[in-house]
Amino acid sequence: PTSSSWSSAKVEACQGRGLPDGARTPPVGGRGRTDDTAGGSTMAAEDAEPYMSIAPRWGDLPDGRFKDVIRELQSEKPPFVVNLDACVHDLTTLQMLLDVLREQEVYSVTTLSLRYCALKDDGAAMLATFVGEDRGAPPPVDAEGEGGDDESEEEDEGPDVPPAFLENLYVSSDTITEKGLTTLKDAWETQGQLWAGGNKRDGVHPSTFRRKPLSYNPTPEERMAMLPKFVQEAEAAGGGKKKGGKKGGKKKK
Repeated sequence: PTSSSWSSAKVEACQGRGLPDGARTPPVGGRGRTDDTAGGSTMAAEDAEPYMSIAPRWGDLPDGRFKDVIRELQSEKPPFVVNLDACVHDLTTLQMLLDVLREQEVYSVTTLSLRYCALKDDGAAMLATFVGEDRGAPPPVDAEGEGGDDESEEEDEGPDVPPAFLENLYVSSDTITEKGLTTLKDAWETQGQLWAGGNKRDGVHPSTFRRKPLSYNPTPEERMAMLPKFVQEAEAAGGGKKKGGKKGGKKKK
């Protein structure tokens, strides 16, 4: 099905009755971008406003599929797969979703599906910025939220949980042109490895993107470093394999 085949009733069921009052459309390309490297429009430095997150609290959203997904993402056990097919049809809704993902305590989503959404090339530029960000990088320091040493120690208690890695992205939409898909593809390949694309237009422009984290299929040296010490010692000694041929075998006549 194409984006035009979805009725307005289905769109309203996904998005609810509307967006919260005061929500503004963020700058194309993501947080504070002032260039067109991600496909966004070039903005004069003096006209660019500092980017402010518009991530909502799920309780403030109108009932609908979008609210349900935001509630799950802001829960203690967020999902690995997010499906918002035919539920995102404006830049504000898309930016709200991306900001919620950015502000997760530990990023969780490995698969994001936004098929049949009216993203257009501006939405593809926003996605390009998001997929090109390093989810494993430490978040920027919040000057207003700095605490004492005691508070930092309390927050650091417990095991460190590594963030997930976005491995699959689905954006099948007639509203994204080849230019938008190319921008998204270029950004997609700035993170991870083993990039692949599917559902290509004319065999060139994919609308399904796949990749693996750098930790996938490690080198022999990296794989050895992850093994227990006794295994490393056994490998260094020859892997415990017996030298020589088989003994006691019958000779052929």
